[in-house]
Amino acid sequence: MPKINLPQNTFTEEGLVVNKKKQKQLFGEKELVQFSTTFWTVDDAQFIHPHNKAQIPFAIAVFCWTGARTGAFFPDKENKDKGGLPYQDIEVILVRIPSGGWKVIYWINQRWVKNNRDPENTVYGASTSQHGKLLYDGTQYLLALALADKAIFGVNSAEDMWQLQIHPGDNELILRWTDSVKSLPVLRNATMQHGVSTEPLSKQTFDRIIKSVFKLSGYFGHATVHAIRRYLGKKVN
Repeated sequence: MPKINLPQNTFTEEGLVVNKKKQKQLFGEKELVQFSTTFWTVDDAQFIHPHNKAQIPFAIAVFCWTGARTGAFFPDKENKDKGGLPYQDIEVILVRIPSGGWKVIYWINQRWVKNNRDPENTVYGASTSQHGKLLYDGTQYLLALALADKAIFGVNSAEDMWQLQIHPGDNELILRWTDSVKSLPVLRNATMQHGVSTEPLSKQTFDRIIKSVFKLSGYFGHATVHAIRRYLGKKVN
C-alpha cells in the first residue's frame, strides 16, 4: 500500500472558524460570599483541622485586599525558608472610635514580592481595618490566630483582649508581639496527627483546601489567587 502523507496543519476558510480561548475566571465579591458560606456551613469530604478554620479565611481576606501573589505568604514545599508571613511583618493597632471603644487596623509587610532582591531589608506594606460586615472581616481571624499562639504581649485570653483600653489623651494603642513568636509564621501546617507545626503552610496545601471548598459550593471554575488578582486589576482599571 502506498504511503499517504497527510497535511500537518488544519486549513479553514477565513471567518468561519476561530480559536476558542479559555475563559479567564475572576474571584470577586460573589465568589468570596460563596466560598465563606460553604466553608462555614458545609462539611468537607476531607477533615479540616480547626486551626485552618481561622487561617484559611484570613489568607483569603488578605489576598483580596492586598492583591498579593500566592508566593508572598506561602512558600513552595521545596523552599520552605523562602516565604511565609511571620508575626513580625504584621503590625496591629487599636484605634479609638467616636462612639467609644476601639476598632482594629493592621499593617502587613510583604517581603517575598516578585523581583525583590533584598527581602531582608526591603518590604512592601499595605493596611486595612475591621469591616462592618463580619463575612468580609479578616481581623477576627488574625486575632483568633494570635490568641491561640499567645502572641500578643500581656494578653493571654480573649477576655484580656476585650479589656484593653487606649490611654487617655491617645488615639491609638500599638499591640506588641511576644519575642518568642516574632519569627513564627502566622499561617502554618496543621494536621490531626501532628497538630499545629511551626512550618509555614505551603501553597500546595492552601490550593488543595480552597479548591475542595469551591467544589462543594458548586463552583467549577479555576479557583486561584491569580483570579483574585485579576479581579482587583479590573476594578483598579
